[in-house]
Amino acid sequence: MVKKLFCLILMGLIITLLVGCEDAEKSEQEFDEVIPKEEPTELEELTEEEKVEDFKYMYNIMKENYVNLYDIDTDWLDMKAHFKASVKDTDDNYEFYQQMYNSLRVIDDLHLGIYDPKMFYSKELGSGEIIKFADKKYHGWKEVFNEEGYDIDPEQLRDEEKEKRYEGGAANIDTEIIEEDQIAYLHINSFEIDSSEEIRNFMEEISDYPYLIIDIRGNLGGQRYWKDVFHNLEEVDYKSYLFSKGGDLANYFLEHKVSEDYNIDDIKEYPGYEDLPDHIQENFEDYIWKEKTIEPEDPLDFSGEIFILTDRNVYSSSDRLVNFARKTDLATVVGTRTRGGGMNGPPRLFYSLPNSGLLIEFEGFLGLNADGKNSYVGTEPDIEVETQTHQELIDETVEIIEEGRY
Repeated sequence: MVKKLFCLILMGLIITLLVGCEDAEKSEQEFDEVIPKEEPTELEELTEEEKVEDFKYMYNIMKENYVNLYDIDTDWLDMKAHFKASVKDTDDNYEFYQQMYNSLRVIDDLHLGIYDPKMFYSKELGSGEIIKFADKKYHGWKEVFNEEGYDIDPEQLRDEEKEKRYEGGAANIDTEIIEEDQIAYLHINSFEIDSSEEIRNFMEEISDYPYLIIDIRGNLGGQRYWKDVFHNLEEVDYKSYLFSKGGDLANYFLEHKVSEDYNIDDIKEYPGYEDLPDHIQENFEDYIWKEKTIEPEDPLDFSGEIFILTDRNVYSSSDRLVNFARKTDLATVVGTRTRGGGMNGPPRLFYSLPNSGLLIEFEGFLGLNADGKNSYVGTEPDIEVETQTHQELIDETVEIIEEGRY
């Protein structure tokens, strides 16, 4: 049971990686200056001092850059002494990984995590300097985990991930005609698998239908393939707002990675600054925003009304779809509040610990939902409906359509 716990894989996207720092306690240091310059070395048994150094490094990066420390039940920053002692008291590298993992899992955020070897080898992480540095270390971490009873084969993991993502499109969706020539139903299990072609084909088959129910309940996200559909329905205006704490890692991203269509201002320039919660006004520095018109590049021949079904397991890119639909009025959202996590873009930030080489992923930019609330708390539906069974929400949505209650 314990081994399963520490081998949990966080649902994620194919994401942009940033290079890591060597000394996060030097908060004034330019991020460019702390890119690992030495040749990567293999993992060795970590000393007590190296373990503590890695923890302090992680703690300071989190303190200066991580945005989801404030809407949680636990004051993570105040637990520093406890986490430090737990890490210091570990007997070997495997126990060190477990304690570092535990210190992050105190925060209920699926976009926050430390990569185990299975995650490292199954993701498409690119080939930057930090990946070269970490790759050497993860050869050692693979052996550490295999000695504990895991069976990690990098090539097999990459092949399985590729097959799942690119060859399972049809199996990822379920379709049904609820009422002939009137109401169609489409369930999308996950955005980890690219089903955009299958979705487009189905929507073109029912192009004359006046109503389509898209069910994304239980969809924990993945990629943003939904754009292939929703960005091609009609021309829409779209606004996006983000906030940053002004840490070195986030600033490096803003300077080197943010596309030109983003604007960066002091947070006090945000139009709704006075209405922001105190913890945002007190801990955040930058206001990042963009406004753009999205024009269909490959128009989809469907003009009916769309209803999106949600629950508390709608997360990440699925939550982003819900926000996009609400902000643009391209669909009516029915169900319960999502789990959130969809608006904290651009891509999540990564860094590598200097001694262990472990990769850590986290949210470096705080997004706002369509209703102006913190993305971390989830997105409210247009029509809230609490149901006991899966079919009940579908039936209720059909009634909403037939009675014109939208």
